[in-house]
Amino acid sequence: MTTQSRTLLVVLLGGLVAGTFDIKYACVFWKLKAGVAAERIFQSVAKGLLGPASFRGGAATGALGLFLHYFIAT
Repeated sequence: MTTQSRTLLVVLLGGLVAGTFDIKYACVFWKLKAGVAAERIFQSVAKGLLGPASFRGGAATGALGLFLHYFIAT
């Protein structure tokens, strides 16, 4: 394995681990505090790209938000 591919692997794994801990914390915190569903949390991330329409997009904008979360974390 080259140094460059090893570095890429470490960055991707770091983003995956950091993103997972972060989104898990957010989902648990907001579920306990206000009863907010995980999909709504993911949609709130997508809101940065789509604006308020993200909350009308259902699972599709939830998935986009989750993808964006991991993209940002990485």
